[in-house]
Amino acid sequence: HTPEDLSIVAWIASMRCPGHGNFFGEVARCCAGRLDGLTPGSLVRLLKALATVKTDNPVGFADVLHDVAENHLQRLRHSELCGLLRSAVVASINVAYTDCKACID
Repeated sequence: HTPEDLSIVAWIASMRCPGHGNFFGEVARCCAGRLDGLTPGSLVRLLKALATVKTDNPVGFADVLHDVAENHLQRLRHSELCGLLRSAVVASINVAYTDCKACID
């Protein structure tokens, strides 16, 4: 599956079954470092989805966030940048990300 497909599926799954940590951990593993094909809206949607769910891969969110910050910020409009920042804040208070909070902050 492409990261674009996974972004869509993760967004839907985050609303229907946010407790499936293995699934969301795998999404983060598959997408980190492979975000070039995602539209700016899909980047933000992926981060919003991952920020709110349980995961077995908390560092995966930080890896995706870092990839976006290092390589994709220039593609984001102001509203998308606000969504990215909101996702970082939401993840920083999500207990699933306690182990990597320093990476997110």
